Amino acid sequence: MKIKDIASKTDTPASTLRYYEKRGLLPTISRESGQRVYGESMLWRVNFINAAKATGFTLEEIKTLFQQADNKGNWRLAATQKLDEIQKQILQLQNMHSALSHVVEQDCLDDGIAMFAQKPALSSVNRHLHNLPSSR
Repeated sequence: MKIKDIASKTDTPASTLRYYEKRGLLPTISRESGQRVYGESMLWRVNFINAAKATGFTLEEIKTLFQQADNKGNWRLAATQKLDEIQKQILQLQNMHSALSHVVEQDCLDDGIAMFAQKPALSSVNRHLHNLPSSR
């Protein structure tokens, strides 16, 4: 498959695919007449990269997973650590969702926020908000 085919099938711009290759997320692609020729396995790899990025993985984290998997390394440990991190974020977001839902339902933004600042659930959210990854 040519780069335009992979780009179309994965909804990923060709420039992004070239960037992934440059960053080492995709293996060096063979060329025919100067054009990249991708195997079917690249569809899975590109879709995995895009899904991982959408859920908060950095490109370096994704690269590490691929390197460990390609070299028969302990990719499961890295993936498990990321799963633990994601689970903590889910709990934090659920707590924040509950707190904000209550504030909206009670229409008590001013004193509602002050009230929730004393509650363990919101206090937990406040403590951990600075630990959430920024947008990449």
